[in-house]
Amino acid sequence: MYDHFLADCRKRFQYYKSLGDSVFSQLPNQQGLFWEPVAGANSMAIIVQHLYGNMLSRWTDFLTTDGEKTWRERDAEFEPLDQDPQVVLDKWEKGWACLFAALDKMTK
Repeated sequence: MYDHFLADCRKRFQYYKSLGDSVFSQLPNQQGLFWEPVAGANSMAIIVQHLYGNMLSRWTDFLTTDGEKTWRERDAEFEPLDQDPQVVLDKWEKGWACLFAALDKMTK
């Protein structure tokens, strides 16, 4: 039963990642990651930066040091970042990789 639960978790997380991947693939160009729908709103890049920080903090050493890590700078995640789309997409992938690696460790 435990293996089924983890498989379902992985499947759901993969689905949520695929939604983001689909959004990124529909952008007319990667600079769209930095577009703000209204002045001061969070761009997709800022949201990705926050998700990245959250995933690293929550899933690094999951079950041994669960929760907010002392090295996380949450407020800085909402600050404008370098306008390099590849940096944003790399953070997206690294955050998910951290999450999936933690899930994989639980199956062993």
